[in-house]
Amino acid sequence: PDQNFLLVTDAHMLSRLLYPNPVCILSVCCQRTSSEQQASQQDRNVMVLSWLTATDNYGSFICSVKRSRHSLSLMLTSRKFVLGVPVHGMEEVLRQMGGESGRDSDKIAKLGLRAFYLSSLRKCDKQEKRGRSAKQEERKRAEEEDQEMLAIEGCAAYMVCSIESVMSTKDQASGRESTQEETAAQTILSCKITRAFVNANYWDGKTFCAMLPSTRPFMSFLGSGEHPIQSVLINTASPFTRARGPATF
Repeated sequence: PDQNFLLVTDAHMLSRLLYPNPVCILSVCCQRTSSEQQASQQDRNVMVLSWLTATDNYGSFICSVKRSRHSLSLMLTSRKFVLGVPVHGMEEVLRQMGGESGRDSDKIAKLGLRAFYLSSLRKCDKQEKRGRSAKQEERKRAEEEDQEMLAIEGCAAYMVCSIESVMSTKDQASGRESTQEETAAQTILSCKITRAFVNANYWDGKTFCAMLPSTRPFMSFLGSGEHPIQSVLINTASPFTRARGPATF
């Protein structure tokens, strides 16, 4: 992967990566035991995630995932996943990703995606070479965890996320279960960004945007239309973004 990433751990900065409402690549990896083989094997998958929003300034967010998604079963097993923010030029990757299921095959291998573990980004993070943190044990645990956090190359940022709770679809006012039509067969997850790796070309310490006109913009979700996902390309040469598009994929 690109060797120009910075580690962001300050809690009050983590939600800023979701402020532009980016289209995300969700990647998840976990060990599962086969009932036939009675052996633990790695199961991984990727999907496009657009229905998510920050709920505070400290990395908390909620997201909606269709119950039938294979990725959801892996997420509920692992309780952890990675969100990557793809950039302009990766539209075809997202289109293919949304059209394939990873339930019966390795979607990452089938689509020829280049995957890596986030621990490789720590080797190039200059901020970690400035001394030892007071929270040394916490950092050590995070470093070990990053060896198992799978991501897809080409993104502007990667967010390590944990599931804090799975929200009920029960109607709280009446106490009844919502119908399938009402919930659209979705599962609502309350999650937390614990740390992030951001390409230095998209981060000035406070704002997540392309810092140079030549930097490829990332995509922001506007809603569904004729195609499964509709987005505009965001010109982020300055913190004041403006639409440059629209582009659908």
